[in-house]
Amino acid sequence: HLGPLGLIASVIPNSSLFLSLSLSLFYTHAHTFIPMPKSPSAIERACNYEEAAQIQPTNHPSLLTTREAVDEFCALLKAAEAAAGSRSPSSPFPNLQIPVEWIIDICDEQNGWFIGTAYAYMEKVGDNGKVQGFLHVVVPDQNNPTWSGNVQVEYRSLRLLECCDKPSQALFTEIVRQSLVPVDWHVEWCDPVPIGEEEGEEEEEA
Repeated sequence: HLGPLGLIASVIPNSSLFLSLSLSLFYTHAHTFIPMPKSPSAIERACNYEEAAQIQPTNHPSLLTTREAVDEFCALLKAAEAAAGSRSPSSPFPNLQIPVEWIIDICDEQNGWFIGTAYAYMEKVGDNGKVQGFLHVVVPDQNNPTWSGNVQVEYRSLRLLECCDKPSQALFTEIVRQSLVPVDWHVEWCDPVPIGEEEGEEEEEA
Protein backbone atom coordinates (compact mmCIF):
# COMPACT_ATOMS: atom_id res chain seq x y z
CA HIS A 1 0.00 0.00 0.00
CA LEU A 2 1.27 3.44 -0.93
CA GLY A 3 0.74 6.43 1.30
CA PRO A 4 0.03 9.89 -0.15
CA LEU A 5 3.71 10.68 -0.69
CA GLY A 6 4.38 7.24 -2.20
CA LEU A 7 1.47 7.61 -4.65
CA ILE A 8 2.72 11.02 -5.77
CA ALA A 9 6.24 9.67 -6.18
CA SER A 10 4.99 6.88 -8.46
CA VAL A 11 3.42 9.26 -11.03
CA ILE A 12 5.69 12.33 -10.96
CA PRO A 13 9.05 12.39 -12.80
CA ASN A 14 12.11 12.88 -10.60
CA SER A 15 9.90 11.53 -7.86
CA SER A 16 12.85 10.62 -5.60
CA LEU A 17 13.87 14.28 -5.43
CA PHE A 18 10.25 15.32 -4.83
CA LEU A 19 9.84 12.72 -2.10
CA SER A 20 13.06 13.81 -0.41
CA LEU A 21 12.02 17.46 -0.47
CA SER A 22 8.53 16.60 0.78
CA LEU A 23 9.85 14.59 3.71
CA SER A 24 12.34 17.35 4.51
CA LEU A 25 9.57 19.94 4.56
CA PHE A 26 7.37 17.66 6.66
CA TYR A 27 10.00 17.14 9.35
CA THR A 28 10.94 20.82 9.34
CA HIS A 29 7.30 21.74 9.79
CA ALA A 30 6.87 19.24 12.63
CA HIS A 31 10.05 20.34 14.35
CA THR A 32 9.03 23.99 14.13
CA PHE A 33 5.52 23.74 15.51
CA ILE A 34 5.69 20.98 18.14
CA PRO A 35 5.70 22.85 21.50
CA MET A 36 8.56 22.07 23.86
CA PRO A 37 7.67 21.07 27.43
CA LYS A 38 7.62 24.06 29.75
CA SER A 39 9.61 24.07 32.94
CA PRO A 40 7.26 24.35 35.93
CA SER A 41 7.17 27.62 37.84
CA ALA A 42 6.43 27.46 41.56
CA ILE A 43 4.63 30.79 41.29
CA GLU A 44 2.29 29.56 38.57
CA ARG A 45 1.60 26.25 40.32
CA ALA A 46 0.92 27.96 43.63
CA CYS A 47 -1.90 29.89 41.91
CA ASN A 48 -3.49 26.72 40.49
CA TYR A 49 -5.67 25.25 43.24
CA GLU A 50 -7.23 22.59 40.99
CA GLU A 51 -3.83 21.11 40.13
CA ALA A 52 -2.60 21.30 43.73
CA ALA A 53 -5.76 19.59 45.01
CA GLN A 54 -5.08 16.58 42.76
CA ILE A 55 -1.48 16.00 43.80
CA GLN A 56 -1.35 17.11 47.43
CA PRO A 57 -0.63 14.16 49.74
CA THR A 58 -3.44 13.49 52.21
CA ASN A 59 -1.09 11.93 54.75
CA HIS A 60 0.89 15.17 55.19
CA PRO A 61 -1.49 17.82 56.60
CA SER A 62 1.27 20.44 56.62
CA LEU A 63 1.48 20.21 52.81
CA LEU A 64 -2.22 20.67 52.11
CA THR A 65 -3.25 23.79 50.18
CA THR A 66 -6.59 25.50 50.75
CA ARG A 67 -8.47 27.65 48.26
CA GLU A 68 -8.29 30.53 50.72
CA ALA A 69 -4.48 30.30 50.81
CA VAL A 70 -4.31 30.23 47.00
CA ASP A 71 -6.59 33.27 46.70
CA GLU A 72 -4.49 35.22 49.18
CA PHE A 73 -1.29 34.36 47.31
CA CYS A 74 -2.82 35.35 43.95
CA ALA A 75 -3.68 38.76 45.44
CA LEU A 76 -0.10 39.08 46.70
CA LEU A 77 1.20 38.12 43.24
CA LYS A 78 -0.93 40.75 41.49
CA ALA A 79 0.38 43.44 43.82
CA ALA A 80 3.97 42.35 43.17
CA GLU A 81 3.39 42.30 39.40
CA ALA A 82 1.95 45.80 39.50
CA ALA A 83 5.07 47.00 41.30
CA ALA A 84 7.43 45.19 38.88
CA GLY A 85 5.80 46.39 35.66
CA SER A 86 5.38 44.44 32.40
CA ARG A 87 6.78 40.94 31.86
CA SER A 88 9.64 39.99 29.54
CA PRO A 89 9.71 36.81 27.41
CA SER A 90 13.14 35.93 28.87
CA SER A 91 11.63 34.92 32.21
CA PRO A 92 8.15 33.91 33.43
CA PHE A 93 8.29 36.50 36.23
CA PRO A 94 11.21 38.89 35.49
CA ASN A 95 12.21 41.54 38.02
CA LEU A 96 9.44 40.24 40.23
CA GLN A 97 10.10 40.05 43.95
CA ILE A 98 7.32 38.50 45.98
CA PRO A 99 7.50 39.64 49.62
CA VAL A 100 7.67 36.73 52.05
CA GLU A 101 8.78 36.08 55.60
CA TRP A 102 10.11 32.56 55.94
CA ILE A 103 12.41 31.03 58.53
CA ILE A 104 15.10 29.06 56.72
CA ASP A 105 18.32 27.13 57.27
CA ILE A 106 21.20 28.19 55.04
CA CYS A 107 24.46 26.33 54.42
CA ASP A 108 27.85 28.04 54.14
CA GLU A 109 30.98 26.90 52.29
CA GLN A 110 32.12 24.81 55.28
CA ASN A 111 28.78 22.91 55.34
CA GLY A 112 27.70 24.71 58.49
CA TRP A 113 23.99 25.51 58.83
CA PHE A 114 22.68 28.84 60.12
CA ILE A 115 19.21 30.16 60.83
CA GLY A 116 18.14 32.97 58.53
CA THR A 117 15.05 34.80 57.32
CA ALA A 118 13.89 35.05 53.70
CA TYR A 119 12.15 38.29 52.75
CA ALA A 120 11.61 37.95 48.98
CA TYR A 121 11.16 35.18 46.40
CA MET A 122 12.26 35.49 42.75
CA GLU A 123 12.40 33.26 39.66
CA LYS A 124 14.52 33.26 36.52
CA VAL A 125 15.20 30.87 33.64
CA GLY A 126 18.63 29.27 33.76
CA ASP A 127 20.91 28.33 30.86
CA ASN A 128 19.35 24.84 30.81
CA GLY A 129 15.86 26.30 30.26
CA LYS A 130 14.62 25.39 33.73
CA VAL A 131 12.97 27.85 36.07
CA GLN A 132 15.12 28.51 39.12
CA GLY A 133 13.82 29.98 42.37
CA PHE A 134 15.83 32.35 44.56
CA LEU A 135 15.28 33.80 48.02
CA HIS A 136 16.65 37.05 49.37
CA VAL A 137 17.99 35.93 52.73
CA VAL A 138 19.22 37.85 55.77
CA VAL A 139 21.13 36.05 58.53
CA PRO A 140 19.70 35.91 61.11
CA ASP A 141 17.08 38.63 60.35
CA GLN A 142 16.66 42.30 59.44
CA ASN A 143 16.92 43.41 63.06
CA ASN A 144 20.39 41.89 63.54
CA PRO A 145 21.87 41.37 60.05
CA THR A 146 25.27 39.73 59.74
CA TRP A 147 24.91 38.61 56.09
CA SER A 148 22.44 39.08 53.23
CA GLY A 149 22.19 37.88 49.65
CA ASN A 150 20.20 35.90 47.09
CA VAL A 151 20.30 32.13 47.52
CA GLN A 152 18.98 29.53 45.07
CA VAL A 153 16.19 27.35 46.39
CA GLU A 154 18.14 24.10 46.41
CA TYR A 155 18.05 21.39 49.07
CA ARG A 156 21.84 21.18 49.39
CA SER A 157 22.17 24.83 50.43
CA LEU A 158 18.80 25.87 51.82
CA ARG A 159 15.98 24.39 53.92
CA LEU A 160 12.55 25.88 54.41
CA LEU A 161 11.51 25.68 58.07
CA GLU A 162 8.49 27.90 58.69
CA CYS A 163 6.21 30.33 56.85
CA CYS A 164 5.53 33.35 59.08
CA ASP A 165 3.21 35.32 56.78
CA LYS A 166 -0.17 34.08 55.64
CA PRO A 167 -0.31 35.54 52.08
CA SER A 168 2.72 33.54 50.90
CA GLN A 169 1.69 30.24 52.54
CA ALA A 170 0.54 28.70 49.22
CA LEU A 171 3.92 29.43 47.60
CA PHE A 172 5.82 28.07 50.62
CA THR A 173 3.76 24.88 50.53
CA GLU A 174 4.21 24.45 46.77
CA ILE A 175 8.00 24.76 46.98
CA VAL A 176 8.12 22.20 49.80
CA ARG A 177 5.84 19.88 47.82
CA GLN A 178 8.06 20.13 44.72
CA SER A 179 11.03 19.11 46.85
CA LEU A 180 9.48 15.81 47.89
CA VAL A 181 11.22 12.73 46.51
CA PRO A 182 9.18 9.53 46.05
CA VAL A 183 10.80 6.46 47.60
CA ASP A 184 9.98 2.79 47.96
CA TRP A 185 11.52 1.76 51.26
CA HIS A 186 10.69 -1.16 53.53
CA VAL A 187 10.85 0.07 57.11
CA GLU A 188 10.12 -1.42 60.52
CA TRP A 189 8.60 0.48 63.41
CA CYS A 190 9.35 -0.37 67.01
CA ASP A 191 8.14 1.54 70.07
CA PRO A 192 10.97 3.11 72.05
CA VAL A 193 11.39 1.94 75.63
CA PRO A 194 10.12 4.62 78.05
CA ILE A 195 12.94 6.31 79.93
CA GLY A 196 11.49 5.46 83.33
CA GLU A 197 11.23 1.75 82.56
CA GLU A 198 14.75 1.63 81.16
CA GLU A 199 16.22 3.20 84.30
CA GLY A 200 14.23 0.79 86.49
CA GLU A 201 15.64 -2.23 84.66
CA GLU A 202 19.21 -0.96 85.11
CA GLU A 203 18.63 -0.50 88.86
CA GLU A 204 17.28 -4.06 89.22
CA GLU A 205 20.27 -5.48 87.36
CA ALA A 206 22.65 -3.51 89.56
